[in-house]
Amino acid sequence: MKLISQEIKKIWNPIIVGILLLFGIIYYFLFSSYYIQYYDSGAADLAADLFQKYGSTLDSNEITEIRDLLAEEEARFTYMVQSLPIAAENNIRSYEQFITFRENYYSNNSGDANLEVERVIWTIAANTNLSQIQNIEELLEDYHNKSTRSLQEDYIYAAASSEEKARLNELEQSDIKYGYLPTSILDHTTGLTISFMIWVAASIVILLSPIVVRDRLNRVQSLQYASATGRRILSVQTLAAVSSAVILTAGNCLIYGGLLIAKGALRFKDFYLFAREYVPWVNWTYGTYLLVLAAMALGIGITTALLTIFLSRYSQNYIGMLLKAILLLACFIALFSVLPIITRPFFLFNPMSVQWHRKGIEIILLGSLFLLSAFIMGIALIRQRKQQLE
Repeated sequence: MKLISQEIKKIWNPIIVGILLLFGIIYYFLFSSYYIQYYDSGAADLAADLFQKYGSTLDSNEITEIRDLLAEEEARFTYMVQSLPIAAENNIRSYEQFITFRENYYSNNSGDANLEVERVIWTIAANTNLSQIQNIEELLEDYHNKSTRSLQEDYIYAAASSEEKARLNELEQSDIKYGYLPTSILDHTTGLTISFMIWVAASIVILLSPIVVRDRLNRVQSLQYASATGRRILSVQTLAAVSSAVILTAGNCLIYGGLLIAKGALRFKDFYLFAREYVPWVNWTYGTYLLVLAAMALGIGITTALLTIFLSRYSQNYIGMLLKAILLLACFIALFSVLPIITRPFFLFNPMSVQWHRKGIEIILLGSLFLLSAFIMGIALIRQRKQQLE
């Protein structure tokens, strides 16, 4: 344990940690901040409010009450719009008149934008509850489609695989399809998931790349290999690397999870994981889904640690390790950015696409990669212990 603690202290070198923090901040603002910033946009507030009253699914009686809510919001819009001079100038005194005004503009538009009319529309939208009305209308339309059309009719059913068809048939008999988790929440969650998984791998590569190369450059390997005990240093370094990877991944999960919680993610933890373009393979809630993604990130972190220390062992200097690290990152970026396009996205599928889907493909690929990394690292450890210094 003492040797492992010493190796962990070497890994968490202040310079490396400083570089990691710098890269982490840059990466966040370049690739992740968008999904956090706009996470709760759209119908998020409406869905959270309705959940307090109706729970995670809707029925016909509750829809009737929501239609009454829509009428109230339209009356409220009428009251608000009458106080706007720009609306009075264009003879807009009710919600119906505004809709007629907007539809006439868009239907008669020849392609050139009328900036004055656009200004009227956007001014009214910004100073009324128009967005709330639109969110309610979209929710009612979505429920109408679900209640009057089967899931098979709503999607490209002929192109679905047998597993997808079975899942759609299962959901057809379930109340889950009447869930109303906003699509925007899943859009930003899945987008953030891709960028986050890549950062998990990248951050571990940055932290662990020097672990074995450092010993070679400091010329201490001769002392290490001089005895059977010293030749076990790679085992100590591997345990220290995996421990550090777990710590770093947990820290990344806490940071990104904290950002999501700050944006109100816990409001949706009991919503069913279902939306028009996001059909879950398993009957998870949104909260369960986030926990599963965190566990997946931990698996990615441990796998990356094993591969990084394996590559570091066969690098003569930092430049060689850097090149190998770039190759490793390229593989992870390909896996965790292309994979969601194929399966669209993690643990969900989009029946309206014609791409290949398979239940559990994420676990299969990650598990295979983990077993491969553990196997080659195990072989390296066995060979290291038998190595004789020339």
